[in-house]
Amino acid sequence: MRVRSVTTRLCSRDPKRVQDPRRAAGRAILIALALSGASCRSPGGEAPSGDPQVDLRSPSSRARADGAFAAGIEGRRDLLPSLVDALADPEAAVRAWAARSLFLLTGERLDYHPYLPPEERVAAIARWREWLIRKADEDKAPSDSARLPPGPPEGPRGGDGLLAPLPRDPAR
Repeated sequence: MRVRSVTTRLCSRDPKRVQDPRRAAGRAILIALALSGASCRSPGGEAPSGDPQVDLRSPSSRARADGAFAAGIEGRRDLLPSLVDALADPEAAVRAWAARSLFLLTGERLDYHPYLPPEERVAAIARWREWLIRKADEDKAPSDSARLPPGPPEGPRGGDGLLAPLPRDPAR
Protein backbone atom coordinates (compact mmCIF):
# COMPACT_ATOMS: atom_id res chain seq x y z
CA MET A 1 0.00 0.00 0.00
CA ARG A 2 2.40 2.65 -1.17
CA VAL A 3 -0.37 5.22 -1.70
CA ARG A 4 -1.47 5.03 1.92
CA SER A 5 2.08 5.56 3.19
CA VAL A 6 2.55 8.56 0.87
CA THR A 7 -0.70 10.19 1.99
CA THR A 8 0.15 9.44 5.61
CA ARG A 9 3.52 11.13 5.24
CA LEU A 10 2.08 14.10 3.37
CA CYS A 11 -0.87 14.70 5.66
CA SER A 12 0.20 13.75 9.15
CA ARG A 13 2.79 15.36 11.38
CA ASP A 14 3.11 12.17 13.39
CA PRO A 15 3.80 9.21 11.05
CA LYS A 16 2.37 6.78 13.61
CA ARG A 17 -0.99 8.56 13.61
CA VAL A 18 -3.10 7.96 10.50
CA GLN A 19 -5.71 10.57 9.66
CA ASP A 20 -9.02 10.04 7.92
CA PRO A 21 -8.06 8.40 4.60
CA ARG A 22 -10.49 10.53 2.57
CA ARG A 23 -9.08 13.73 4.01
CA ALA A 24 -5.52 12.55 3.45
CA ALA A 25 -6.35 11.54 -0.12
CA GLY A 26 -7.95 14.94 -0.76
CA ARG A 27 -4.85 16.72 0.47
CA ALA A 28 -2.64 14.47 -1.62
CA ILE A 29 -4.73 15.24 -4.71
CA LEU A 30 -4.52 19.00 -4.09
CA ILE A 31 -0.76 18.74 -3.56
CA ALA A 32 -0.41 16.73 -6.77
CA LEU A 33 -2.49 19.29 -8.68
CA ALA A 34 -0.37 22.13 -7.36
CA LEU A 35 2.88 20.38 -8.23
CA SER A 36 1.86 19.15 -11.68
CA GLY A 37 0.74 22.14 -13.65
CA ALA A 38 0.46 19.84 -16.66
CA SER A 39 -3.31 19.35 -16.40
CA CYS A 40 -3.85 23.11 -16.32
CA ARG A 41 -1.85 24.08 -19.40
CA SER A 42 -3.76 25.30 -22.36
CA PRO A 43 -2.48 25.26 -25.92
CA GLY A 44 -2.74 29.05 -26.11
CA GLY A 45 -0.92 29.52 -22.81
CA GLU A 46 -3.18 32.39 -21.84
CA ALA A 47 -2.19 33.75 -18.44
CA PRO A 48 -4.81 34.46 -15.76
CA SER A 49 -6.06 38.04 -15.65
CA GLY A 50 -6.23 38.27 -11.85
CA ASP A 51 -10.00 38.82 -11.84
CA PRO A 52 -11.78 35.57 -10.89
CA GLN A 53 -14.94 36.55 -12.76
CA VAL A 54 -13.02 36.99 -16.03
CA ASP A 55 -10.81 33.95 -15.44
CA LEU A 56 -13.75 31.58 -14.86
CA ARG A 57 -14.98 32.38 -18.40
CA SER A 58 -11.56 32.10 -20.04
CA PRO A 59 -10.83 29.58 -22.82
CA SER A 60 -7.63 28.69 -20.96
CA SER A 61 -8.01 25.87 -18.44
CA ARG A 62 -5.13 27.33 -16.43
CA ALA A 63 -6.94 30.66 -16.12
CA ARG A 64 -10.22 28.91 -15.20
CA ALA A 65 -8.48 26.90 -12.47
CA ASP A 66 -6.82 30.05 -11.11
CA GLY A 67 -10.16 31.88 -11.23
CA ALA A 68 -11.89 29.09 -9.29
CA PHE A 69 -9.09 29.09 -6.71
CA ALA A 70 -9.11 32.90 -6.35
CA ALA A 71 -12.91 33.06 -5.99
CA GLY A 72 -12.73 30.89 -2.88
CA ILE A 73 -9.71 32.62 -1.38
CA GLU A 74 -11.17 36.10 -1.94
CA GLY A 75 -14.58 35.11 -0.54
CA ARG A 76 -16.44 35.99 -3.76
CA ARG A 77 -19.94 34.70 -2.99
CA ASP A 78 -21.21 36.60 -6.03
CA LEU A 79 -19.44 33.97 -8.18
CA LEU A 80 -21.29 30.98 -6.72
CA PRO A 81 -23.27 30.37 -9.96
CA SER A 82 -20.06 30.51 -12.03
CA LEU A 83 -18.36 28.09 -9.63
CA VAL A 84 -21.30 25.68 -9.93
CA ASP A 85 -20.95 25.90 -13.73
CA ALA A 86 -17.22 25.17 -13.36
CA LEU A 87 -18.08 21.85 -11.69
CA ALA A 88 -18.93 20.58 -15.19
CA ASP A 89 -15.61 21.73 -16.71
CA PRO A 90 -13.77 19.15 -18.84
CA GLU A 91 -10.53 19.76 -16.88
CA ALA A 92 -10.24 17.95 -13.55
CA ALA A 93 -8.13 20.73 -11.98
CA VAL A 94 -10.83 23.33 -12.68
CA ARG A 95 -13.50 21.06 -11.19
CA ALA A 96 -11.36 20.38 -8.11
CA TRP A 97 -10.68 24.05 -7.40
CA ALA A 98 -14.32 24.97 -8.04
CA ALA A 99 -15.48 22.30 -5.57
CA ARG A 100 -12.95 23.48 -2.98
CA SER A 101 -14.00 27.11 -3.40
CA LEU A 102 -17.68 26.20 -3.09
CA PHE A 103 -16.90 24.43 0.16
CA LEU A 104 -14.91 27.43 1.44
CA LEU A 105 -17.73 29.84 0.57
CA THR A 106 -20.73 27.76 1.66
CA GLY A 107 -19.51 25.01 3.98
CA GLU A 108 -21.43 22.51 1.79
CA ARG A 109 -20.12 19.60 -0.28
CA LEU A 110 -23.43 18.12 -1.53
CA ASP A 111 -21.64 14.84 -2.36
CA TYR A 112 -19.75 16.32 -5.32
CA HIS A 113 -16.36 14.82 -6.09
CA PRO A 114 -14.42 16.13 -9.12
CA TYR A 115 -13.07 12.71 -10.09
CA LEU A 116 -16.35 10.80 -10.20
CA PRO A 117 -17.64 9.52 -13.55
CA PRO A 118 -19.55 12.19 -15.52
CA GLU A 119 -22.96 10.56 -14.87
CA GLU A 120 -22.51 10.85 -11.10
CA ARG A 121 -21.14 14.40 -11.35
CA VAL A 122 -24.26 15.48 -13.26
CA ALA A 123 -26.49 14.47 -10.34
CA ALA A 124 -24.28 16.35 -7.87
CA ILE A 125 -24.25 19.46 -10.08
CA ALA A 126 -28.06 19.33 -10.15
CA ARG A 127 -28.02 19.30 -6.33
CA TRP A 128 -25.79 22.38 -6.36
CA ARG A 129 -28.15 24.19 -8.77
CA GLU A 130 -31.12 23.35 -6.50
CA TRP A 131 -29.14 24.63 -3.51
CA LEU A 132 -28.49 27.93 -5.33
CA ILE A 133 -32.19 28.34 -6.09
CA ARG A 134 -33.14 27.57 -2.46
CA LYS A 135 -30.60 30.10 -1.17
CA ALA A 136 -31.86 32.76 -3.59
CA ASP A 137 -35.43 32.15 -2.38
CA GLU A 138 -34.31 32.39 1.27
CA ASP A 139 -32.53 35.67 0.57
CA LYS A 140 -35.65 37.12 -1.09
CA ALA A 141 -38.01 36.04 1.71
CA PRO A 142 -38.84 38.91 4.04
CA SER A 143 -37.27 38.59 7.44
CA ASP A 144 -38.68 39.80 10.75
CA SER A 145 -36.58 42.96 10.55
CA ALA A 146 -38.10 43.78 7.14
CA ARG A 147 -41.58 43.81 8.67
CA LEU A 148 -40.72 46.54 11.19
CA PRO A 149 -41.91 50.06 10.36
CA PRO A 150 -39.25 52.33 8.88
CA GLY A 151 -37.40 54.64 11.20
CA PRO A 152 -36.24 54.30 14.77
CA PRO A 153 -38.75 53.24 17.42
CA GLU A 154 -40.32 55.75 19.73
CA GLY A 155 -38.26 56.08 22.88
CA PRO A 156 -39.55 56.83 26.39
CA ARG A 157 -38.51 60.49 26.24
CA GLY A 158 -38.25 61.53 22.64
CA GLY A 159 -39.37 60.68 19.17
CA ASP A 160 -35.93 59.79 17.81
CA GLY A 161 -35.43 56.72 19.95
CA LEU A 162 -32.75 58.40 22.03
CA LEU A 163 -33.19 59.69 25.52
CA ALA A 164 -34.09 63.37 25.43
CA PRO A 165 -32.30 65.60 27.90
CA LEU A 166 -34.07 66.05 31.22
CA PRO A 167 -35.61 69.45 31.84
CA ARG A 168 -33.44 71.81 33.89
CA ASP A 169 -34.32 72.19 37.52
CA PRO A 170 -35.37 75.86 38.08
CA ALA A 171 -33.87 75.80 41.60
CA ARG A 172 -30.38 75.37 40.21
